[in-house]
Amino acid sequence: MWMKMKNSRNPFVNAIYLGLRDWNVLAARATRPQFWFFVLAVVIFSSVAQLIAFLLDLPFVALIGFGPFSFVVFLVSIALVAPSVSITVRRLHDAGSSPAWAWVGLGVSLLVWPIIGVGFFLLLGALFAANEAVVLIGLGLIWSASLIALGFGIFLLVLLMKPSSPLDSKYGPAPVTQPAPPAQPELPKPATPNPDATASPTGEDPGPATESAHDR
Repeated sequence: MWMKMKNSRNPFVNAIYLGLRDWNVLAARATRPQFWFFVLAVVIFSSVAQLIAFLLDLPFVALIGFGPFSFVVFLVSIALVAPSVSITVRRLHDAGSSPAWAWVGLGVSLLVWPIIGVGFFLLLGALFAANEAVVLIGLGLIWSASLIALGFGIFLLVLLMKPSSPLDSKYGPAPVTQPAPPAQPELPKPATPNPDATASPTGEDPGPATESAHDR
């Protein structure tokens, strides 16, 4: 299967292969199609795997209170962090942007989610204790962390949507694009005879030509 992915001409399959193969490669470039195809594959895999794991874990949760399949999916998701960060760094290289934004995004993700978790914990605890001040603190943590994640996410999305830089860099040559086919010259249309050219100015039929002196 791995060799089939390597030799595949399908851009979607090729992007998955390159993303997994170069999971630890940072000093390179990744084009816009390669990056977004890989992101699409990760999103599809995560969604489908979590749904299947949830359905398979139903009897286990009822018996032992633990879902082993969901835990396996969680471990695979953790393993996909490394290739996801690597291809993000390569995409920023290709777009001519600083790769530091990928590490800032990783730091924001590691910081925001714990803050949101603490906010939910305070919010639930305050609801049971009927403490309005703690409720406001929990909501404030959740909203502030969410706004930070949303703002930086939009900024990083704009950088990742930029086209490839047309210049070579230390991370690799510029991607080769297929040249547009040359325009075909338009051939002149053949002239059509004008039927009115032989008509007399008065619009009457000129009739047969007069007999010449030689024909007499």
